[in-house]
Amino acid sequence: MRRYAVSFLFPSPASLCHRRFFGIAASVDGLFFESSALAKLFVMEEDSQSMIDLVEPLAQAQKLLSSLGFVEVHSAIRRRERARELAPAHADQAIAIMSAEIPLMMEQTINSSVVETSRLMIDRHGLRALDAVQLASCHVARATIGFSNIVFVASDKALLAAARSEDFEVWDPKKASERVP
Repeated sequence: MRRYAVSFLFPSPASLCHRRFFGIAASVDGLFFESSALAKLFVMEEDSQSMIDLVEPLAQAQKLLSSLGFVEVHSAIRRRERARELAPAHADQAIAIMSAEIPLMMEQTINSSVVETSRLMIDRHGLRALDAVQLASCHVARATIGFSNIVFVASDKALLAAARSEDFEVWDPKKASERVP
């Protein structure tokens, strides 16, 4: 079982049922974590526990992200530290744990296929550039890894709508009570 930064801030009881997402580890090939969702694993936010519950039972090979994700979450942590919303020690701890965890996940690099697909996502859905890169990374990962059933996990409504229209199952940590496909 992996140990995420938020676990230090509000411990998960041993009796917590990590299978409350209806056996997701067996029902999907993988989950793609966009930065807004990924951040919830390393910095305490309202929906962090639902993300931990979702991620802990997964095999490392089922966790996918864009290489952009690490940079965006690192930036978000430091921004919260500068705004004094996060103590420097907690920021450093979150980044250290993230730095150890992310290399174990399947990472889609930003390559020419991702860039071209990003342009298509902007044209189709009017997404912001970084959101388009996230969705494009998921598209390219699906095509290159051969996973047919990837759930796109994010907290941005427009991005979730775009992912849904691109034939991805989606899940919003803010709606933790909803079943993950």
